[in-house]
Amino acid sequence: FYFTGKSVYSSEVNTSFLYSKANLGYGYEFINRFYAGINTGCIYLPTEETSLIPYISTELMYRKSMKAKKGNSLFIRMGVQVPLGERLELYNIEYQVIPYLSLNYLFD
Repeated sequence: FYFTGKSVYSSEVNTSFLYSKANLGYGYEFINRFYAGINTGCIYLPTEETSLIPYISTELMYRKSMKAKKGNSLFIRMGVQVPLGERLELYNIEYQVIPYLSLNYLFD
């Protein structure tokens, strides 16, 4: 995460045993420590048929300062991902929208 003025820029790579994803994002602080943002990236599914699915995402974020350690903060994010192109199918279930919640602890 990179904070500048009221903007925040992010890049992420996440992996699990079900799927992996990479994204780039932008957020803007619209109320004290609340941000609205948009992301784009791709999801990699290493199932029977390997597939790479692009997506866009909107999210709402909150940055909470940690009093115990000055400069450190907790970044709480929630939003929805919308797969583009082909449908996202995982274990014979087709997803059109993927909701998410993310907690990130940031060290300054």
